[in-house]
Amino acid sequence: MWLIKFANAQFLVGALLLLCALTFYYFAVLRIDYSKTMLLDLGPYPDATEYFAQAKALRREGWPSIQIGYDKLPSRFPFGYPVLMLPWLKILPGADAGVYVCLPRT
Repeated sequence: MWLIKFANAQFLVGALLLLCALTFYYFAVLRIDYSKTMLLDLGPYPDATEYFAQAKALRREGWPSIQIGYDKLPSRFPFGYPVLMLPWLKILPGADAGVYVCLPRT
């Protein structure tokens, strides 16, 4: 009989703690509008844009980098693919057109 009362008390305390944790999670996480925060946007973006920007920088300056605003940053990717793109940049028309790296608005 003592074990049943103890198990019921443990179950009630566990259920109450779970309810408290779910309530906290709802108010702390689920109600945040992530489009209005400065959190990192981890959406999938194609790598081709960065490869093309890196190839253009290799052609112009001889150094693989990407330019975002006034900052010139090293690329996240090795420069193997952009080196393979260099001959095509010389052949294709409009190779001197501007490259725009589209980043999400925060």
